[in-house]
Amino acid sequence: MRLRMASDVALSRMPARAGPSPPGQRAFPVDSVSRSRPAPARWTAEDADHFLDELVRHGAAAALCFADREAALLVGAARRRGLGVPADLSVIGYDDEVADLCEVPLTTVSPAKADIGRRAADMIRSRIADPTSPRRQEAFVPHPVVRDSTGPAAR
Repeated sequence: MRLRMASDVALSRMPARAGPSPPGQRAFPVDSVSRSRPAPARWTAEDADHFLDELVRHGAAAALCFADREAALLVGAARRRGLGVPADLSVIGYDDEVADLCEVPLTTVSPAKADIGRRAADMIRSRIADPTSPRRQEAFVPHPVVRDSTGPAAR
């Protein structure tokens, strides 16, 4: 099942508090979240407030955000509205650049930046030494960094 991207945030859904989700459903289907306006070039606090409305409307228990910045804005929106993070809403960021500096330290996905940089430098040196060498693709696995913004879903 594909996740719907809404303002650069993917939604994650736990079973609704009023009743169970359909069997096997763990995320909103592509067409289940409305896009009432186009995604901005850069998220603002107002965008986070709007997206929080969508999360609340759908009974979401968690949000996986495109980057730590968007996650931090979403945490701020939730707290301004009196929602607890993670008591009412778990929030996960991506990049681990500012996650530990946020109002609620963010659980985040940390890409293997140092490894990527080293491998990129090695590949550039190899291509300079032998421009006819075949192109390569490399895969790097990010790792989760668990902090205070995630927890069990409220029942």
